[in-house]
Amino acid sequence: LLYHSSVSLYGLWYFKDKIWWDDARGGTSNCWIDHGFQTIEPGMAWYFLIQSAYNVDALVSLMELSFTWEWVNPLSYSSALDFLEKEHVVDDQ
Repeated sequence: LLYHSSVSLYGLWYFKDKIWWDDARGGTSNCWIDHGFQTIEPGMAWYFLIQSAYNVDALVSLMELSFTWEWVNPLSYSSALDFLEKEHVVDDQ
């Protein structure tokens, strides 16, 4: 909650004076002027970098909660069938 609040407040503070934030100066239609060639200010780059890093971390944490991970050394098995039998994917007959 603290992280989301601080990033949201920083975003509001940083983006409030941007031309595409203000409807009186054209609003979001300014996002399409020179599309693909706009300059990216360091503050904006850091904002999106930190936000993206948090989203990746949240995704990895969610995957860790959702799945059980078991790392297996592939060199410890002599064949794919040996691997499948030891991991109980196929029945030992």
